[in-house]
Formats: sequence, structure tokens, C-alpha cells
Amino acid sequence: MVDAKDVNAGGNVFVMKSRALTGLFTRIRDRETKPREYVHYSKRLMRILAEEAFTYLPTSQTTVMTPTHVPYTGHLSIIDTNPDKVCAVSIVRAGDSLLESLRECAPAVRVGKMWI
Repeated sequence: MVDAKDVNAGGNVFVMKSRALTGLFTRIRDRETKPREYVHYSKRLMRILAEEAFTYLPTSQTTVMTPTHVPYTGHLSIIDTNPDKVCAVSIVRAGDSLLESLRECAPAVRVGKMWI
């Protein structure tokens, strides 16, 4: 679902607008940021990007029982309900930079490689 804060840049490209992203980009672009901090902020940024990408996949409504025995109706992504139907494509030229974050979020998803 496209949030009002996202901008459709044409086709399947969306530019995310977020205060969290702005803060992280500011930290990783700052020449005073130490290498260890750069890695830390970059990993946080990639995790957000991976999680946001999953929100564009099909979902299905489901009801679960909470620990307090109250039903909760929500949505599960196809990654949760049928991960065999999903294949992520890693662009190798980019050094698989998002792959680690993707695998942390969805370890069951298959990954293909694109060499450019």
C-alpha cells in the first residue's frame, strides 16, 4: 500500500519520504561519520528499505488469537504465508548490499542473482 508520504516516480519506482530516512542519510553522508558508525547507520537504513519493500507485496487478511485470548484481525504478507512464491533478485554489481537485511527479515525467501 502506498503511503501518502511516498511519491510515485513513475512505473514501479517510489521515493520514500520519512524523517527516519532523512536522519540516517544525513549521518551516512556526513564526512565526520566514522567507519563503524557508517556501517551501523547503513545497516539500519537497509533494514528499513527491506521492510518497506515487503509492504508492496500481496497480503491476505488473517485472524490470530492474542495471548490474552482476544482475536486480532490483521494482514500477513505472501512472505509469511507462501514464501516459495517469492524470489528476491540481488544485483551483484551493487555488492549484494541489501541481501543481508533481506535475509534477516525473510530468511525463507529464495534469492536470484543478476549480473550487470
